[in-house]
Amino acid sequence: MKIINWFEPKITRKSIGPMISTLKSNFISEGEVTKKLENKISKFLKIKNVIMTSSGTSSIYLALRSLDIGYKDEVIVPNITYVATLNAIKLTGAKPVLADVDLLTSTISLRDLEKKISKKTKAIIFVYISGRLGNVNKILNFAKSKKIKFIEDAAEAFGSKRNKKSLGTLGDLGCFSFTPTKIITSAQGGAVVTKNKKLAEKIKCLKDQGRTKKNKGGDDEHDLFGGNFRFNDILASVLLPQFENIQTNLNKALQINKFYKKHLKDIKELKFYNRKKGEVCIWTEVIANRRDGLFNFLLKKGIKCRKIWKPLSSLKTEKNRQKFKNSILLSKKVMWLPSSLDLKKRDLKKICLLIKKFYQ
Repeated sequence: MKIINWFEPKITRKSIGPMISTLKSNFISEGEVTKKLENKISKFLKIKNVIMTSSGTSSIYLALRSLDIGYKDEVIVPNITYVATLNAIKLTGAKPVLADVDLLTSTISLRDLEKKISKKTKAIIFVYISGRLGNVNKILNFAKSKKIKFIEDAAEAFGSKRNKKSLGTLGDLGCFSFTPTKIITSAQGGAVVTKNKKLAEKIKCLKDQGRTKKNKGGDDEHDLFGGNFRFNDILASVLLPQFENIQTNLNKALQINKFYKKHLKDIKELKFYNRKKGEVCIWTEVIANRRDGLFNFLLKKGIKCRKIWKPLSSLKTEKNRQKFKNSILLSKKVMWLPSSLDLKKRDLKKICLLIKKFYQ
């Protein structure tokens, strides 16, 4: 039985040559290849300041630290997101404040957000699930009206746009991830982007053990409390060649999404989020009645899907007694269908036929 995975990385042979060249150069730490990658991302996203980091998690952490967010501060985060968003806040010493999500978009609910604002609120982290815009316009305008910093968790949104502007470039800081389930991947790594040069320079220091002055042969100055969150040229050499195919990858993600919607549109127990102009969903989501039954049925047929993350409020580490009705409802219904960029049409047809069979 052929196994169809939920997602697989797409790395071409073009990455092998540059990686070997980097290894032969005998300089494998963060250097010129990483700078070249930062410039490439800067041009792609049309934003001046790009700083590569060790992961998407460290990107969010560094973004928060650059804003001097820490102990006694509060950061609002949606109750439906990958746990990395939550952990990044905790690493700063700040308090994460969970807000429920909107049923129509599964992104942070403005109605619940308004209830969670306090004098201690320093930032809002908006998460683009699967690369969807959601209700970002409302939340961004609200943050501006309250003079609250707006950080974009755009880990899943590299290539998605709003009004021709790349997601991750709309607020104060944007954070990206390049793990294997993304449109392009270096296995690990992330990036922080910002229009603010001062914030960018501070992040560069923070990610390099708080080094504020680097001298030849030592005698460096470390005036900030930082850590080692640097990228490296080996991973940069793997990621750079993938920009040649990035538009092809984005188009393929759109085609997969359209195929599922077209062939499953008549199933009443299955719904899709409305796609907005400019957005690219790297994983096709469905809101499914009897989701767990469908998930297990497909798994037995060799088709691997993925359920959406459990609400953060349900984690043992949180002990949150508040009620999050929308989050709980969506966590029981939403899942991602197989969305690998190498999926063949025959694979997509097989998946759709089996889903139809389940709901007959």
